[in-house]
Amino acid sequence: MLAMKPLLVICIVIIPILRVGCAAQVSNEAGSDCGSSPRVVGAFGAMDKPVPAVSISEAVKNQLSDLKVVRAVRRTDLAPSGEQIVMYDTSTDEFAPKQRIAVISDGKVISNFEVTRLVAYGEQAIYQTSCEFEVRTGQKGFVVAYLLSGDGTGSAFILLTHTARDYRVVFARIVGQGRLVFKVGTFDLWERTFDKRRQNAELDNFECEWCDHRYRISKYSWNNGSYVKVASTRTKNTYEPAAITGTPVIIGSPEAVAK
Repeated sequence: MLAMKPLLVICIVIIPILRVGCAAQVSNEAGSDCGSSPRVVGAFGAMDKPVPAVSISEAVKNQLSDLKVVRAVRRTDLAPSGEQIVMYDTSTDEFAPKQRIAVISDGKVISNFEVTRLVAYGEQAIYQTSCEFEVRTGQKGFVVAYLLSGDGTGSAFILLTHTARDYRVVFARIVGQGRLVFKVGTFDLWERTFDKRRQNAELDNFECEWCDHRYRISKYSWNNGSYVKVASTRTKNTYEPAAITGTPVIIGSPEAVAK
């Protein structure tokens, strides 16, 4: 399942809880990632809590009237003059934080993206991590990775960049237990697949949500201002979804995908 209704409180008490994501800025050198955290999977799935809150200036806070909790602030260089990007919750509901992404330039909010309008089940998106990548030589992009509340199998990715006119979303997708791997001009989207013969719980080779899965890898290439899907393959090997989603974004290192 990509999403499910919030579990009862008693379930939350008996399952190990893991904070995911990384509050600190991380390096984007070749082969780096945007932060990783092993996920603890219990009987009801991976129960992930939001990353710790961070602070922003009062001047910016006053411009975000719907702000409840700031999850991350990143200093980026999508535009020549640079900017700050703020990921924040607009709700105090742990299972439906209703995330937004605000772009700040010269102390002013100039763009604000509502995650619920970009991906299905967006109200359930829990911020995981974010970082810059190269859309193409000379052009930067910014990726934000989310997990979905519920059983934690949903992964959502949103990609931003700056054009001559404004900031815009160039890719937004929700997949099952996913990962993005970036190289200059391209990225690979990993999403788990099920073997149709293994979805019957009565069979010995039953394939559960958090069992190892084969992955579909879809390659996207930057072409004339947008990302275009150019190829799709399915892995021969299986991979542990907790490990894949624990490192949801990798920059420039094909070897790292097997971790």
